[in-house]
Amino acid sequence: MNTAAKSRALYVLNGFHAGGAELGLAALLEAGFMKEADFRIFAFVEGDAGLEDRITRLVGKDRVTVGTKGMRLSVGALLRGAVILFGTVMRFRPKLAVLSLKQSNIVGRAVLCLFPKVYCICFEHSAWLDEKKIPFVYQALLGLLSFRVDEIWADCHATLEETRKLYPGSKKRPTAIVPLFRATEGAWVKNDYRFTPPFRLAMTGRLVKSKRHELVFRALERLEREGLDITLTLFGTGPDEEELRTRVRALGLGSRVVFKGFVEQWWRRAAGYDALVHVSKREGFCIAVAEAMMAGLPVLALPVGGIGDYSTHGVDAWHLSEGSAGAVAAGMTRLYRDEELRHKIGQNAARNIAARYSEEVVRRQLSRLTGRLL
Repeated sequence: MNTAAKSRALYVLNGFHAGGAELGLAALLEAGFMKEADFRIFAFVEGDAGLEDRITRLVGKDRVTVGTKGMRLSVGALLRGAVILFGTVMRFRPKLAVLSLKQSNIVGRAVLCLFPKVYCICFEHSAWLDEKKIPFVYQALLGLLSFRVDEIWADCHATLEETRKLYPGSKKRPTAIVPLFRATEGAWVKNDYRFTPPFRLAMTGRLVKSKRHELVFRALERLEREGLDITLTLFGTGPDEEELRTRVRALGLGSRVVFKGFVEQWWRRAAGYDALVHVSKREGFCIAVAEAMMAGLPVLALPVGGIGDYSTHGVDAWHLSEGSAGAVAAGMTRLYRDEELRHKIGQNAARNIAARYSEEVVRRQLSRLTGRLL
């Protein structure tokens, strides 16, 4: 089928930031998402050049439009982006548009009010608003423009249920759980769970308050006083990096905590670590935990969002009962002292993720989804 005969699809996102939604788009494209369509991407801001390059290689440079250079998703960037998005829709004339994350949804729906024939899909990766400075404004705008949503996508069941609350009459619309993750075939899996101190913890994700690094720092400080030799490596970047570095120094953990920055496919380094810790209060799918499990790295996490979908306490992960420094310290201690448990949950995790998110399974799910739409 030539390009002219294909259905046209437009994917709208905030920017190419190295977060779960954006990394998830790259994973979707690598798994064949929208391969049957004439597919294009619009981003309000540039974001991280590395991720933009990765996605551009997958779809073609001429099929990616960026509204504003730089990282910051300001009001000005959104207004400028609205004008450019309007022009993009006018020229491209897509059959459907997928709007990813809150700001893209608000501005994208407003623009699509001028194009009523375009099928509008809201794709949410987290339905919570409490991290925003003006959550009531977001909620009001999302509700006001909910009439323009034809279908709702979510990255996990928890996100879907929370998203429904934001949109009046959402139960009448079609919905879909869209897998943002694909297990890498032939990925190396950790198989030796012995360690010579220090016990090496990893933590990956955006350096933002919602990831609650502070809890892990305080747990680490507590266990150091008790004589446990533990280090922590942080993979990721974000606006709170300098604040977190200051906090690490204040707690006297400068020799215990290492900031690695964003590392593409960080999980390939899993052999060098003994466990992953993840203590976000809320999550969407949570690619970071799925990647760790795929690599056979024991995971200590709160069972929020997708983590509760694809992991089971004591079987392929160790779930925290609450988000407190004491609970995190207790979980760290349990994994530190129990090699048999680390081996059990690490190996079960690798088998579970390989089966649940194999390339064949994910491609089949995406093929059914896009086949219905296109």
